[in-house]
Amino acid sequence: MAILHFILCLVASHMLAISAESTKTIIVPLPTSPPSSSYTSRDEFKSTALSVSNRFRAQHNASALVWNDTLADSALQWAKQCHWKHSTVGENLAKGYPNLTAAIEAWGDERSKYNFGKPGFSEETGHFTQLVWKSTSTLGCDRFDCGNDKNRDVKGWYVVCHYWPPGNVVGGNLFQENVQTGGAAEWRKGCGMGAVVLTFGTIVWGMLGWA
Repeated sequence: MAILHFILCLVASHMLAISAESTKTIIVPLPTSPPSSSYTSRDEFKSTALSVSNRFRAQHNASALVWNDTLADSALQWAKQCHWKHSTVGENLAKGYPNLTAAIEAWGDERSKYNFGKPGFSEETGHFTQLVWKSTSTLGCDRFDCGNDKNRDVKGWYVVCHYWPPGNVVGGNLFQENVQTGGAAEWRKGCGMGAVVLTFGTIVWGMLGWA
């Protein structure tokens, strides 16, 4: 009986070893979601960029932006570089968002941190102030899938928007005139924390500077 027990233990140990080894060699990839059509469809990308941007602008007494193909071309050229830094003033950047609406809403939701009683530029709210800057009249955006290349600053979808005339002009009462309280009732909405936006440069009476 003792010998039979010993043999059964050996067999069981061998089977466990095989099972463990088999487990080590099985790799089950996690399911991935297809990219949003707001990234893959050019028409939807353009319409989303305008509709979401203009929704925020309407809530802050700013007129609707119109599409500018020249700005869109410059935005695409920069997006293709996959560099996580600014190329110009009048520019908003975002990476890591599942769709374009989420990216632009993250810029707009910075208004919850903006001090309308003491208007001015802040790195925490610079995307919002550019988005609703009253004197800005045209917009051009594009996006690029930077993939997972370790040599690139940006991974995944990179969104670049260029504005003209550029906002965040420092001096006088320009912030008070161009970033208005409006009648927005959604200032306290939270924004997604799993993505990143980058604050852009400011203009100081015609002189370029970086915040």
